[in-house]
Amino acid sequence: MFLAHSLGGVVLKQALVMLAGSGEREKSILSQTRGAIFFGVPSYGMATSHLLAMVKDQPNRILVNDLSEESSYLRGLGKQFDGISCNRHMRLFWAYETLKSPTAMVSESLPGPEARPLTWR
Repeated sequence: MFLAHSLGGVVLKQALVMLAGSGEREKSILSQTRGAIFFGVPSYGMATSHLLAMVKDQPNRILVNDLSEESSYLRGLGKQFDGISCNRHMRLFWAYETLKSPTAMVSESLPGPEARPLTWR
């Protein structure tokens, strides 16, 4: 049984999909997986405009793009994961917010490039 939160849920889904497409030893690990609880996993993507503003052209921009609501990566992963979870009879549970929560953003109101802390909106 796994418990995964946020990006950890995406990592868990990817790991289980990879196990399903591997050899017999890996598939035996997958067969022992009974289920998972996903807390706040962005399965259908998330608003990333504020995150993109923070990462700018850093290498992790690709990761942020993969988490967007338009992400083909997340759609593909979801389809693959649905296939293995149905075939393996896993018990899966999702918990998520139903109200809008604060979003991290860079504050432009402070002077100097080093004085740009994250603020919540």
